[in-house]
Amino acid sequence: MVEQTYTNIEIILVDDGSTDNSGTLCDEFALSDSRICVFHKKNGGLSDARNYGIRRSHGSLISFIDSDDYVSPDYIMHLYQALVRGKTDIATTSICIFHDGELPKEHKHNTAVFHMYDACDALEDMLYMRHL
Repeated sequence: MVEQTYTNIEIILVDDGSTDNSGTLCDEFALSDSRICVFHKKNGGLSDARNYGIRRSHGSLISFIDSDDYVSPDYIMHLYQALVRGKTDIATTSICIFHDGELPKEHKHNTAVFHMYDACDALEDMLYMRHL
């Protein structure tokens, strides 16, 4: 996440009670990059951790990236450009599932599909499970 081409970002890491060394690793990342804020809290599940981070964010746009996700260095830039280009509230992109750490051949080139929504359309698509 720190290698994003769009650099005007705040990176919030929420350690919600991990039992491995990831909380310490998050603290080390924060020492090396002023854009990173780390919060440690008791485990309350994924939604609780996300809401905790949202309440502490300072930005007007939010993207969620889970600990087992990989995003390209242009991930935030592409989402931001989609928002600006579409003059819309929400932008989403397609996913690619890795197998054994290898990117499938059909995804080696920029093949991401972006969807832009206003808030009402996004809610409707989520309720009717479209574009999933």
